Amino acid sequence: MAEETRPGEPLIEVDHVHVRFGRQHVLRDIHLTIPRGQTLAIIGESGCGKSMTALALLRMVPNPPGRISGGRVLLEGEDLLQASRKRINSIRGKDISMIFQEP
Repeated sequence: MAEETRPGEPLIEVDHVHVRFGRQHVLRDIHLTIPRGQTLAIIGESGCGKSMTALALLRMVPNPPGRISGGRVLLEGEDLLQASRKRINSIRGKDISMIFQEP
């Protein structure tokens, strides 16, 4: 994580993220920016991609059969899609996390 973040720099930036399960696109070209100190709610009907979006942010898309096939997920400027497994594990639960609907 960056030692110092510049004012106005987003905390989380998602840019052109795509998720596929085989040949089926389940997320296409997702973009979102979350400024520091803000909260984002993703709402929608069942099956619209809310959970898959959250799983992609945490790099938890089950692979196989799914895979993140493009884009960037930046947390304070660090691309989580390029980070090592060890680095991702150190970030999850500490810097970014997901609350699952059912335990």
